[in-house]
Amino acid sequence: FLLYSHVLLGQTDEAEALVAGLPRAARQFVPLRLLEAERMARPNADVDKAVERAASEILEHPVGLSPWKLAWVRAQRESRRGDWHQATLAYSEILDSVEEPFVGASLQARIERGIARLELSDHRGAIDDFYRAWGRWPELQEPALLLGKAYYLSGDPEGAEYVFSELHDETPEPARKAMATWIAAFYHDLNDRAKELDWAAHVD
Repeated sequence: FLLYSHVLLGQTDEAEALVAGLPRAARQFVPLRLLEAERMARPNADVDKAVERAASEILEHPVGLSPWKLAWVRAQRESRRGDWHQATLAYSEILDSVEEPFVGASLQARIERGIARLELSDHRGAIDDFYRAWGRWPELQEPALLLGKAYYLSGDPEGAEYVFSELHDETPEPARKAMATWIAAFYHDLNDRAKELDWAAHVD
């Protein structure tokens, strides 16, 4: 997850240093291979195409891969292709695994399945995924932000505002302005100008 964070934040030097310090065998770990394809594609190349291509190459030689690894690769490939139905099925297969395939797997799978469900307008399913993720990892902000978005898109703006307000109030004081900025940005993406301005006022 540390490498995942570096990649998302565009911290190229930190990501390269982390990968360089890994044993050769660890670099063959399937989720890491896909994340490495994403890292190598940023910031100029088509990231979705790079990950899709890496996933397809892995699936061409599936011998020796466990069921959850195959499901992980399929989930990543179909998400990049925009086939949200197949991605949802693959993430469900991962979440139904008896064991946690790797540290953080169920968290990432649940969040990404929720995102896929949002794309399918399965708002109740998305709400369930984000709610479970936030309940299991209350210190993380992403599940709560996505939960608020899912409530809003489901036609429940009051539910969204409740989640956002609770998240803001639980954020330590030094970071509250940053959280208000994130919430305002969500409302901007949702084209709710009034709410965007309300939350932007928390920053001033």
